[in-house]
Amino acid sequence: LIKDERTRRRYSAESHLQSIPRPAISPTVLIIIPTKNE
Repeated sequence: LIKDERTRRRYSAESHLQSIPRPAISPTVLIIIPTKNE
């Protein structure tokens, strides 16, 4: 059940990213977030 739940969250997260109308911003944000954490 745990694996299914992780897979389910993974697909929901991917579909959420795909629903974003600005794909150019997504990778930029992903790069900025870890940079700020450091």
